[in-house]
Amino acid sequence: MDNALERLKQIGVDKIREDTKLDILKIDCILNKRFDKLDGVRAKGFINILEKQYHLDLSFWLEEYKAYHQAHHIQAMPTPTENRENTEKNPFVIWGAVGLIGVVGAILLFSFFPKTSPKIQEEIQVEEVIEQAPASQEVQETQVIEMQDEVQNQASQSQKPEIEQKKISEYGEEVFANIGFNEENVLYIESSKPLWVGIINIDSKKRVAKTKQEFEIPLDKQLLINIARGGFTLSLDDESKDFGGYLPVYLIHTKEGGLREISKEEFIYLNGGVEW
Repeated sequence: MDNALERLKQIGVDKIREDTKLDILKIDCILNKRFDKLDGVRAKGFINILEKQYHLDLSFWLEEYKAYHQAHHIQAMPTPTENRENTEKNPFVIWGAVGLIGVVGAILLFSFFPKTSPKIQEEIQVEEVIEQAPASQEVQETQVIEMQDEVQNQASQSQKPEIEQKKISEYGEEVFANIGFNEENVLYIESSKPLWVGIINIDSKKRVAKTKQEFEIPLDKQLLINIARGGFTLSLDDESKDFGGYLPVYLIHTKEGGLREISKEEFIYLNGGVEW
């Protein structure tokens, strides 16, 4: 569960802000579980955006958020069903409030606009009541979902790079020469600290991601490999190569091209316009 949150921390606040257009302070509150700083509807909307952008399961975060607010006697995230139940239990209160707003609006209109015709007064009064009536939870959540989709589309379009089109085996620079395309050839990744690695099967589009210190990847399929940072060693048979630094590393393995290191822009292009 916390691996997903750790993945977001590795990506970093600035990169998340660039990808999702979310406010930096809100991102920081999510990464550090400052549940008291986020209201329910926005928290749920932000989490959904992050899950879509980075293909993560952050449901545990929402569970912890709800538990925190329940423990502190705060209503965290009322669902549409709960909201409807509350409405059904308090119809007289709601209609009373609406009626009061209508009466006050009519008095004010009569005081300030004595020459206005009764018909116009009635129309204005109705508009006043409608404008002042609070939006339901369902309307708010619908607006949040629409905002998520719009931000997600903008983020995907903005980060899809323009790359020269060529054979998939020609992208990047060769890492190891003369690699056989079979399951007996295994690529090893070793790191002194836990390392996030995501692997995508180019042909089937199946993807898997894990965080650990050692990986064994059979080279019998065409793959895209996303490694969260440097500080690891690649080895194949008797050959090895060290990758330092803290920037992400991107690799591609194809039948004709073998194992090659590619740029982030090439990885996103070959992965259909998304980083993961």
